[in-house]
Amino acid sequence: RRYDWPAAGIIEACNEAAKSVDQIRARLADLPEKGAILDGEIDRALGVLTAARILYEERGKYFTLAIPEHAYL
Repeated sequence: RRYDWPAAGIIEACNEAAKSVDQIRARLADLPEKGAILDGEIDRALGVLTAARILYEERGKYFTLAIPEHAYL
């Protein structure tokens, strides 16, 4: 399955270590070329990704359960 922005950015941000919502927002804000993101978009994407079991949430931190398709290319 493929995800578009901002979900794709969230998956990448949470790939190496668990991140809080504030850390995710800061990471996505560091990528201005992707465009401005509203907090509601991030919250919706987190809900979708968690429901699809792409992300795991525990104690307010999110971690990616998915494996990138081309992680080592």
